[in-house]
Amino acid sequence: MNNAQITPITISLDREAHAKAQHFAAQQTTTQKGKQVYLNTLAVYAVHNYLRWLQIESDLHNSDSWQPGLQSISDTADLFIPNIGRLECRPVLPQQSYLTIPPQATEERIGYVAVQFVENLDRVQLIGFLPAVASSSESQQIPLTKLQSLELLLKKISEPIAIEVTKTEPQITVNLGRWWSKIFEPGWLSLPSLFGKSGLASNLAFRGIAEEQTEETDASILPIRVRRGKLIDLGVRLGNNVVALVVTCTSAGEGEIDILLQVYPGGEQIYLPANLELKVLDETNTLIPELLVKARSADNCIQLFFSGEPGERFSVTLTLDAISFTENFQI
Repeated sequence: MNNAQITPITISLDREAHAKAQHFAAQQTTTQKGKQVYLNTLAVYAVHNYLRWLQIESDLHNSDSWQPGLQSISDTADLFIPNIGRLECRPVLPQQSYLTIPPQATEERIGYVAVQFVENLDRVQLIGFLPAVASSSESQQIPLTKLQSLELLLKKISEPIAIEVTKTEPQITVNLGRWWSKIFEPGWLSLPSLFGKSGLASNLAFRGIAEEQTEETDASILPIRVRRGKLIDLGVRLGNNVVALVVTCTSAGEGEIDILLQVYPGGEQIYLPANLELKVLDETNTLIPELLVKARSADNCIQLFFSGEPGERFSVTLTLDAISFTENFQI
């Protein structure tokens, strides 16, 4: 469908929308990131209101774009629609002729709504819909002439899609041996960085390890301990369940490495979700019985400790109800 055939839908942006956008933007570490989050928030809010007028339920609080920890590390403008999936609401600046889709906005999306702003940001226009695109490691720029009618979006919403209940990353193995050389896989941050970006300031237990020295060295300036953390979204369909997985590796002598796994609540949560399970599996994907722990209702941290030798492989799995996340490691 040619873009000229599409009738834009104008949505006003009230004080509440701008207040929420300002709140999220103020938590960012740079002006550029703050602007990005501000526009993303307004775009999501506008599409949320549009669907509400159509009596279509959408859930802001279970959207990645509404999680302070995820806003800081990704360019996300998703809106979660229960029993349907995630709709990406991408901002389009005035006079811009294309829709930008960042790499992280291609996963689990039912499609994209182009939300075009005016100069004073008092209103936007929903100018069209684009069905889901293939994943890419680079940002994609889609000409606005490729947009289709919003009627296609409403048709898709009327056709619920299957809900994926297991999130794994089998194609990536985190090489802990390279951490000693300060080579870290994407998403694994120093604790001060994770502390500042994940909304974990309310967790005193995490604050303690985030503020202490992350790496220790011996007299020969070789690291004897390295520590990194990663945000994991466990419950986009179950509630605000972003957690932080922290891995600490300590040289124990004679080639042995001590490994401490810790999980903290992310976002604005104080406690971990009750019954969140942390477990370790060996290289044959067999559970190690003594390496399993489950969070209680008032836990702000769960942890496991074990030792291994260079070259050994293991997996760490976090499970909450029907959703699980697995990360693969090599010592």
